[in-house]
Amino acid sequence: EQLIISAGYDCACGGEDDNLRIYVEDLGSAGAIKDYVSMRTGINRCALTVVRIAKIPRSKSNKVLYAALD
Repeated sequence: EQLIISAGYDCACGGEDDNLRIYVEDLGSAGAIKDYVSMRTGINRCALTVVRIAKIPRSKSNKVLYAALD
């Protein structure tokens, strides 16, 4: 997640061992995010899923509410 954020994309991440879900508010950068993560980590693009959500859920202290993602 921090890798993607450091590249300038707002996101939250979750998933299982065989699939990383990257939650974003704008799907326009989905391909670029998948390419970037795959290039930097070696994770196959097939194991990455970019999911559009209306708004990344955050607490009052601006922390991501991961339980609200799934």
